[in-house]
Amino acid sequence: MADEKTVESQRGEPLADGEPRSPVQEMVDEILEGLPEWIREPLVQNFRQILAGMACALLVVALWSGYTSFVERGEQAASAQLGTAIHTSDAGKRIELLKKVISEHGSTDAADHAVLLLAAAQRDAGHLDEAMKSFDRAKKIFSASSALYDSALMGLGYSAEESGMLGEAAASFKKASADALGYESVALLDLARVSAAAGKAEEALAAYEKFMAASPMSQELDFVRFEIMKLSDKSLEEDKS
Repeated sequence: MADEKTVESQRGEPLADGEPRSPVQEMVDEILEGLPEWIREPLVQNFRQILAGMACALLVVALWSGYTSFVERGEQAASAQLGTAIHTSDAGKRIELLKKVISEHGSTDAADHAVLLLAAAQRDAGHLDEAMKSFDRAKKIFSASSALYDSALMGLGYSAEESGMLGEAAASFKKASADALGYESVALLDLARVSAAAGKAEEALAAYEKFMAASPMSQELDFVRFEIMKLSDKSLEEDKS
């Protein structure tokens, strides 16, 4: 009777009397949970036939290894296509190659990076509406705590500014300046610039002052002081009028 229970526990079936699951069974369950559904379901449906004892664990590990190799091959193919796109000098062809990486390898890391590179290529080519859509898509792909997220945010800001959408650009630069992911100083200068262009002198002055406080040794300080002086003079003239 004990032998039958041991066999049942190795097959992944729960024991009727509440005995603890065997280490083999727990290992099988853990591996099965990590498998994609299209592999896991046939295994579960045919558990009694193919999942027995240690052999079942070895079988699942073998399947998982095969799936991992498949994923790795997909990443390698996507990375190769991405490399080809990056080294293509023709702007139009580069855009098409990046789109191909995204469409053919959408679940890979290379495809995620291709979205950000596509946005930059579209902006460089003057396709600003498409660039903003791609930068916005990249924002949704990368974690908000990632520098790549802020790269997308900055690109979105530049594209919006070049499209005359100064309010949207300022919002992107303001967010990037507060994220502390490496773009703070540049984003503050960009925020000051678009705020001044939008006629919001007070916001521009505030951004310049934050920049000076955060980067007291910057080579841009003379430029910033000059811009502050211009904005201050303009504000005084407006007050007098």
